[in-house]
Amino acid sequence: MTEEERDLGTRWFEEVWNKGRRDAIPEMLAPDSVLHEGGQDSVGPDGFYPLFDRMQSAMVLGMMEQIRGTARAATYVAGS
Repeated sequence: MTEEERDLGTRWFEEVWNKGRRDAIPEMLAPDSVLHEGGQDSVGPDGFYPLFDRMQSAMVLGMMEQIRGTARAATYVAGS
């Protein structure tokens, strides 16, 4: 793997996953790239958006569950 490829991977995870920047996808994903997911192939940024949207929704739901769990624990401790 080249340094350029490594940098792209690092930038991808920071911009797309950590920051949730949907608009960064076409900046870094080639129009002819192929995503193989669940026995289906999707092409380019338009093919990647549905996966991104599902992952973002799952991350938000996971964070909300974590916040609820923390609130329940704080309520329990405060009521002790």
